[in-house]
Amino acid sequence: MSGDAHWGGGLWISALDLARIGQLCLRRGQWGGHQLLSGRWAEEMWRPCPLKPNYGLSWWLNDHRTVWPKAPSTGRCARGNGGGHLL
Repeated sequence: MSGDAHWGGGLWISALDLARIGQLCLRRGQWGGHQLLSGRWAEEMWRPCPLKPNYGLSWWLNDHRTVWPKAPSTGRCARGNGGGHLL
């Protein structure tokens, strides 16, 4: 089996492809010298929400080290299944 269903959207994807999505986000939409996603979208994805500053567009932000105190303030994470699955 090449992938598994992840809770929420019913996404069928392998762990390797899920990691690739994380890398694509870290690279602000660039992959192999090509802009696959809008750089503006990547910026918005990690813009803190006014109501919950440690949360962006489906991403947890560690800017003030409140999500993971021992991790760098640049940390980002997408969590699913009650926090049991991390990207």
